[in-house]
Amino acid sequence: SLFRSMPPNFQPAQYCLSSYSDNSRFPLAVVQEPITVEVAFRNPLKVSLLLTDLSLLWKFQQKDFSGIHNGEVNEPISNAMDGFLKGTCVNDIIGTEVITEFLINSEETKLARLKLFPHQTGELHILGVVYNLGTLQNTTTVDIMGTPNALQTGKCISNGMSVRGRQDLEIQGPRLNSTKEEKTSIQYGPDRCLDPIITPPMPLLEVFFINFPTGLLCGEIRKAYVEFVNVSKCPLTRLKVVSKCPEFFSFGSNTATLTPLSPSASENCSAYKTVVVDSPSGSVALLSSAAPLDFGVCSRNQAEVIDIPLTDSVLYPGASVQLPLWLRGPDEEGVHEINFLFYYESTEKQSKMSHEIGR
Repeated sequence: SLFRSMPPNFQPAQYCLSSYSDNSRFPLAVVQEPITVEVAFRNPLKVSLLLTDLSLLWKFQQKDFSGIHNGEVNEPISNAMDGFLKGTCVNDIIGTEVITEFLINSEETKLARLKLFPHQTGELHILGVVYNLGTLQNTTTVDIMGTPNALQTGKCISNGMSVRGRQDLEIQGPRLNSTKEEKTSIQYGPDRCLDPIITPPMPLLEVFFINFPTGLLCGEIRKAYVEFVNVSKCPLTRLKVVSKCPEFFSFGSNTATLTPLSPSASENCSAYKTVVVDSPSGSVALLSSAAPLDFGVCSRNQAEVIDIPLTDSVLYPGASVQLPLWLRGPDEEGVHEINFLFYYESTEKQSKMSHEIGR
């Protein structure tokens, strides 16, 4: 079973919340890992608008989930407060990305991706966006020499006038329709997508594929490599991979003596294996095509949890490991996709988050 070795709160996908997702629960974010908010801006005017110093507004309540300072209550901090707008101390709590220039053309809808970088654990509330609103100079002409103007080269020139603007992000939750009271009245549930809980540090894994082939013959076996790098300050363990196509690949060991030239083949990059059978005249070596069963797969199109071999089952901070990755071409020709979902845990258990995943 896919979830036989996973924790009860296992989530098979990364957090990507929208109006179509279930936002009734507080999402979890990890300290020192970025939070990205995508905001759509629409310009209904006939002139271009230039937003400068565009950033998110937030309120933060610091909390210690380790229980060491249990009962200690800290005052909420917000970068919307006048006393903090010009200071730098708030960046030590929540780093706020500022987009210097954001141009919206006439009658255009444009997405802005704004990031926050939490440096402490607690409860974060994203309140809205703040910016300076202005227009552009008339730079629609080209000089005599044919040199593009500033607007054409991607540089925006403001007319020197701007006003400070703010837009609050208030998201209405889904309409409730479970009880009789909810059906006979108009009630809406909560939407928590902008209220993440910042948890203690977790491992962060980066995966690199080396010499990954772009094409394979049916049944052909190729050797590639996959490198796992722990870019966090926490050791990780229980590294696993889940795929709906486990018959396509097999991991080897980072120790050469434990890794044959291929999982079941007699030669490197061979689509055949050597089978020794007993006969009255002695042992006879036959050649047969390497099948998906040789990769440890019982049935096709069944997602399977595969343990990735690590030294001492732990990948320490800043460490990396490179493993052989054997790929077998599908029996049917055509374009095939191999989707990997990597699962790992921290060696230090915590109450808020037990694991991380990467695709």
